[in-house]
Amino acid sequence: MKQRVKNLIPHPLICCLNVFVIIVFAGCFYGNYASEVVFRQVVPKPNRCIFVYGGFDQKSKDFLLKECDSKFEVLKPFSIGYIKKMLFINENTAFAIVGGSLVRFNYDNTGFVLDIVERESDHFYLEDVFFIKQYRGWASGENGLLIKTNDGGKTWSKVKSGTKFELNQINFVNDKFGWSLGSERKAGVLRSILLLSEDGGRIWKGVKLPRNEALYSIFFSTNIHGCGLFEKGLLCTWNGKNWIPIRLPDEYFSQILFLNPQNGWIVGDSILHTVDGGASWIYSLRGKIDEKQNYESLDLDSIYFMNEKVGWTWGLDKVLKTTDGGKTWRNISNKWIARLKKKLTS
Repeated sequence: MKQRVKNLIPHPLICCLNVFVIIVFAGCFYGNYASEVVFRQVVPKPNRCIFVYGGFDQKSKDFLLKECDSKFEVLKPFSIGYIKKMLFINENTAFAIVGGSLVRFNYDNTGFVLDIVERESDHFYLEDVFFIKQYRGWASGENGLLIKTNDGGKTWSKVKSGTKFELNQINFVNDKFGWSLGSERKAGVLRSILLLSEDGGRIWKGVKLPRNEALYSIFFSTNIHGCGLFEKGLLCTWNGKNWIPIRLPDEYFSQILFLNPQNGWIVGDSILHTVDGGASWIYSLRGKIDEKQNYESLDLDSIYFMNEKVGWTWGLDKVLKTTDGGKTWRNISNKWIARLKKKLTS
């Protein structure tokens, strides 16, 4: 179970964004030494611009920049806190999990106005949010918390999950089939629970998995095909009932994503790619061996594809982009960091 991060949201907040992808990151600045920039989140929107928000000091050294077609500019920042998840439901509205609160971003010609929709408390702490359509969405959190909206996020209502596990992940394949992945730590042992719904989220049922290891990332491409990462490998199902263990390289991996039932990605120490639904995996990009023959991991946390060609993956110290379906990956964050450090010291 993850440690709670203090919510830093002022209320109300306004920023000057135009939007496509937001990469949220934070860093620290001590005296004359700037730490490495830490990247947190990538959020899609249907154009080719990206927005980057973060800071060298969590309270006073925030920054915001926009990049479109490889050209970028530093914008006026705003302070919001730790964004765990953010997504746009249309051209003008986005939802984010900030700390444990649910926040709505509304855009007009002057920028973004941020409103706290559901504020975190001792009994209400969210971890993830997902919209299957711009009017129908879900959010999940601690103590089996599930909430839903059918009016574009104007109102939210609780749904019974049948568990007290912390639900870290919520997603839907279509209007009917969805899943939520949860975890619980007792006596030093981490356990996981997988919940599935086949009726649009009204009823959730636990799925029995063949191994006791905790899953920490899972993705379904259809109601019968999905794969989940655990510490020593991968579990996949092609019929929605039987789960088959798949061997992966002896490395750490953090997230799995499928673009369709055949085309999938895993990131962590390296980037892996499958074209057969997860039965076999090949390297798309590996870490490097340094001059002392030590292995340098890519240290990637998340991945997102806009389509089968264009995608981003990021970790604590970098953002990589591909425009050829993962044949090549380019570091696009170094130029941002250089400009931001120069601006900070000017």
